[in-house]
Amino acid sequence: MSSYNYDDLSKKLESLEKKINSWEKSLARGTHPWGMINARRVTGAFESQNNVRLNISQLELVNIYRECPQILENIAIKASLSADSYRQKTAGMIYLEPTGNGNYWIIPTQDGNYWLVPRDNIVINTPVINTLQSIFDCEGFQERITKDFILNKPAKLSLSSNNKQWKVDKTGEIQFSYSQSKSSLLESEIKQIKAERTKLQSQIQQIQKYIITNSNASESQPIKIQLYQLVNEVKELAHEVKQIKKQIPKNQQSDRSQQNIIDQQQQQLEQAKEELRLLRSLLEKAEQERKQMRLQIEKLERSHGTFSSAQDRSTSIPINWKNAQEVDILTGHSDSVRTVAISNWQDRQNIIASGSFDNTIRIWNLETGILINTLRETSRINVIAIHPNQSLLVSGCDDNKVQIWNLDNSTSIPLEFHTNRVLAVAISKDGKTLISGSRDHTLKIWNWSSLNLELSHDIDEDYGTILALKITPNNKQIIGVYGDNTVRVWDLTTGKLIKTLIQHTDLIWSIAISPDSKTLVCGSRDRTIQIIDLSTGYIKQTLTKHTSAVWTVAISPDGNTLASGGSDNNIILWDLHSGEVQKILTGHSQDVLSVAFSPDGQKLVSCSRDQKIRIWQPSITQ
Repeated sequence: MSSYNYDDLSKKLESLEKKINSWEKSLARGTHPWGMINARRVTGAFESQNNVRLNISQLELVNIYRECPQILENIAIKASLSADSYRQKTAGMIYLEPTGNGNYWIIPTQDGNYWLVPRDNIVINTPVINTLQSIFDCEGFQERITKDFILNKPAKLSLSSNNKQWKVDKTGEIQFSYSQSKSSLLESEIKQIKAERTKLQSQIQQIQKYIITNSNASESQPIKIQLYQLVNEVKELAHEVKQIKKQIPKNQQSDRSQQNIIDQQQQQLEQAKEELRLLRSLLEKAEQERKQMRLQIEKLERSHGTFSSAQDRSTSIPINWKNAQEVDILTGHSDSVRTVAISNWQDRQNIIASGSFDNTIRIWNLETGILINTLRETSRINVIAIHPNQSLLVSGCDDNKVQIWNLDNSTSIPLEFHTNRVLAVAISKDGKTLISGSRDHTLKIWNWSSLNLELSHDIDEDYGTILALKITPNNKQIIGVYGDNTVRVWDLTTGKLIKTLIQHTDLIWSIAISPDSKTLVCGSRDRTIQIIDLSTGYIKQTLTKHTSAVWTVAISPDGNTLASGGSDNNIILWDLHSGEVQKILTGHSQDVLSVAFSPDGQKLVSCSRDQKIRIWQPSITQ
C-alpha cells in the first residue's frame, strides 16, 4: 500500500542483514561484542557457576530480542513455570525452573540481573496465555484474534536460595497486535460507532418512556416539551450519522485509489465522532432534565403526603428474594467486568460503577441503567470503591496505582506507592480512611480528610499477595485476605495485627462484613463459603452449594441476605442466619466476578467475565 515507505523499509532490512552477518562472524570466531564467549545451551539442571552472563543493558536486550532472538537462544536458560506456581500453591508468588523445552528464556547479565523473555517461537494458546499473563502485562490481547506480540519490557527475576528456581520480582510488558489493513480498522471503528449510536437511541427511548409514565405531574410539563425537542434533535443527528458511507473495496486497486478511499473514510469517521459527541451532550442534558423531573415529582408527592424514601421502604417492607428476577442488562464493556460498586449517597441519585479489564470504569444510572460517563485508565481495573459522602471513586489497577477519580469533572489523581498490581481498596463508612493492598504484599492505610490524603500506616509484613480488603462498618478494624489462605484482622487506628484466622484450603477471593460488624463471610476458590464470628473466629456455618470457585460475596444492608457468585456462572442468594438457599439466579454465561447490593436493599447488581452487568430485583410482600 502507498502508506508504506519502501525506502525506509529497505534501509531497515539492509541494517538488519549487516547485524546478522556480524553476529554470525563473531560466533564463528568464538567471540561476541556482548560477551557471549563459550555460550552454551542449557538443557539440564541449573548450575549457576557455569552460566554465561551478558554485558548488555535491559534496552539492548529488548532490541536484540526484537531484531534477532535466535542469538539469545544459544545462551538462554530454558525455563517453565514451576508446578506449584502453575497450580497456584505458592501464596500468589510466581516461580520458574529450568526445563529442556521451556516456553521462556532466562538471560543472566553481568550486572547481576536475571531477565525473562518468552521463547521466540512460543505458540499462543489458552494454557500459554494464562501463564504468560501471570508473568507479563499483556496489553492488547484478544482471544482468537491476537497471536503476534512485541516485547516492551522483560520480566525481572531473582534466584532462589536453592539455585534451582527463580522468583518473578517484577512483571514484564508485552504488546499484542494483529494484522489488519487500515481500511479494516476504520471499518471496525465505524461499526463501533454504529453500535454506540444504537445504544444511545435506546437510552433516549427509555427517557421518553419515563416522561410518558410521569406526565401526570403538572409541574413537569415544560420539562417534557423541552425533552421532546431534544429527542427530535437527536433523531436528526442519528439520521445524518446513518448516511455515512462505509464501502470498503472488495477487489485489488491501485495504491493511490486505495489511499483516497482511506482518506475519505477517515474524514467520515471524524464526522461521525463529532456527531456522536453532540449526541452524548444532548443525552446528558436530557438526563439532567429527567433528574429534575424526578425531584419535582417527589416534591409533589411530599406536598400530598404520599412520598416515602427508598431507605424508608426498605426498612418497613420485608424483602423476599425467593422470587427475584432480572430487570436490566447493561452492556458496553469489551472485556471481563471485574468489579462493581454502588453509591450510598443520601442527597443525590445513586449510581453503579463498573471496572473492567478493558481499562475503563463506566458510570451508570442505577434507576434507568443509562450510561452516564466512561473513565479511562491505562491498565486493567481490579477493584473500585465509591466514597460514601463525596463524588469520588477509588480504583486499583494493574499499573500499580491507586487512582482517585472526581466524578463531577472526570479528573483523577494517582497514588503511586505500590510496586505491583493493586488488587484491593476499601473506604471506611465515615469516609475518613482509605486502605489499599497489592501484589507487592503491602497494606497501606490513608487518613482522608476533605481532598487530602495522608499515609498513616504502611504494613509490609510479608504474608503474600493481598487479595481483598474491608473496613468494618463500625470503623474499628481492617479485614485483610492474604495469598497464604489466611484472613488477618488489623486495628484501623494503630495498624497493629489483632489476630489471624486460618479457615480455607485454597485462596480466598472475596469477603463481606455484616452491618453490625459481628459476622465475616469468606468466599474461596475451594468452592466453599465460611460464615465466621469475628469476635471469636468461630466458624458458624460452611456453605457448599457452589460447584466451582467462589469469586464474590456481599451482604444486604438489612443483614439478612447473602449473595455469592462463582465460576459456575451462578449467583446464589442465602438466608445469612439459617444458611438456606433462597434463590439461584442464572443468566451470566461465564464466571460471576462481583456482586453488590443497592443501599436500600431493593436491587442486586452482578458483573461477569461475559462482559455484562445484570440488575436483579426481589419480590415485595406486604
